[in-house]
Amino acid sequence: MARSEKRDARHTLMLPFERGLLPAPLKGERYCFLNAGLVTPDDDVWLDTLDCEQGNHRDLLQMEAAGYSVTPSLEVKNYDGALVLAGKHKRLNEANVIRAWNGLKPGKLLVVAGDKNAGIASLRKFVQAKGEVEDSLSKNHAIVFWLAKQDFIWDAPSVVEQVEGFKTSPGMFSASKIDLGSQLLVEHFDDRIRGSVADFGAGWGYLSGMLLKQTNKLAHLDLYEIDHASLEAAKTNIEDKVGDARVSYFWRDIISEPVTRKYNWILMNPPFHEGRKADVALGESFIIQARRSLQPKGKLLMVANMQLPYEAILKKHFIHCNLLAAKGGFKVFEASL
Repeated sequence: MARSEKRDARHTLMLPFERGLLPAPLKGERYCFLNAGLVTPDDDVWLDTLDCEQGNHRDLLQMEAAGYSVTPSLEVKNYDGALVLAGKHKRLNEANVIRAWNGLKPGKLLVVAGDKNAGIASLRKFVQAKGEVEDSLSKNHAIVFWLAKQDFIWDAPSVVEQVEGFKTSPGMFSASKIDLGSQLLVEHFDDRIRGSVADFGAGWGYLSGMLLKQTNKLAHLDLYEIDHASLEAAKTNIEDKVGDARVSYFWRDIISEPVTRKYNWILMNPPFHEGRKADVALGESFIIQARRSLQPKGKLLMVANMQLPYEAILKKHFIHCNLLAAKGGFKVFEASL
């Protein structure tokens, strides 16, 4: 990576190897890398060694461009080493550590890193309760620790949850309960929503599933979602609700990848976090993309947290913008061309 780039947990993950505390991979060895990120794109030894898993489509495309072998869903089995980059979701981090552990050959290294403000200390305690952590380093506001695989299988808990009939799993948006903003948005679904419809940031399919239950006026419904696991869950969650509608699924980043179809209606509960910080620009980018993707006289129906200032950009890009509801910390807008 360029020296001018901000250093983070990805760099910390590689410190034990850079400092000679851990041996670099030998030629022909295979390491898995879960929740993978760009770590050493100019190092052919690592590029030739790593099998990477990354379910975020934007991140996966960046890794592919840098020469990594990367897939959204990796079978972790019989590896010579394992790297895990922890994120903000505790149960997903734990699940990835367990997968990596169980997929290692006995005696081989498991190396885990994460930001200090994203629960890496608790993840180390979780691991320490099962296997002896050999050592750790702290740098770039992150911690890396490592241990050798012992000859036992770590029982993996189920990661599938049932939320009012929908299947979810850790790491997905609102995985353990229905988001209150999405519930409020659903209250405004009716038979006016017809024709060609898109769900931007579809998650595990709650909005699309509820729309399909409430109307049979849809000709086509397209779900767009950046997270691979969420989109796969959405396919399962709405398969029994489709009826006569034609449904398509797009694993895609709404912000950076083109949307080629045009719609009568677009529904969305746009994200407003990049990592742990609120970022209004994310929702604004969704609004701009929705404007570009609507047919003449098309309509956008969206929900947002009450404090997010989206009114100005909605009025800038749409002819009409109406506030339909404001309660429970959320507001629902209908904007039209």
